[in-house]
Amino acid sequence: MNDSSRQTKFLKDYAPPDYLIEEVALDVGLAPKAARVVSKLKIRPNPEAPASGQPLVLDGEALTDLRLLISSAMDVAPPLKILLVGQEALRSTLKRSQHGDLLNRIGVHYRLKPLTKEQTGRYIDVQMKQAGGAEDIFDQSVKELIHDFTGGVPRAINNLATACLLQAVAQGVLRIDEALFQKTSTEFQLG
Repeated sequence: MNDSSRQTKFLKDYAPPDYLIEEVALDVGLAPKAARVVSKLKIRPNPEAPASGQPLVLDGEALTDLRLLISSAMDVAPPLKILLVGQEALRSTLKRSQHGDLLNRIGVHYRLKPLTKEQTGRYIDVQMKQAGGAEDIFDQSVKELIHDFTGGVPRAINNLATACLLQAVAQGVLRIDEALFQKTSTEFQLG
């Protein structure tokens, strides 16, 4: 080990990792005409870590390892199947040249497009109904403003609509109008 790569670690700076590796298994079968390699990695959230709400992120090196894992399983029956689910950042990462081999091995691509204004309004209504609330709590103009603010991305719609509902409860009002939305969206941008 090169002395210049050593770093002092202090106990006061320690933070438990968000995820723990629970199991690592590698099964190698060798035969005269073929080799079989099966690897398994089981990861779980660390109960000792502060609840960060952050997803497990595979960095560039982990994506390279994933490509190698897929390549090693090409001749195995049944072939290895992996489902990659992520936000726009994953799509951008996979488009980088160093991940071209992995991108070429992805057989099916699907991108959930943002909702239209009409779909956003219906989405809010359905979410309210499923939660046991009235569909008419949000003014129609507010549903359109929520769409404009969030770009129709469902997770952002959920977050902003929830913030509006919390603001309505705090103010003791039963309808979410444009004034309440403006107050909420201003605070939402600051947070």
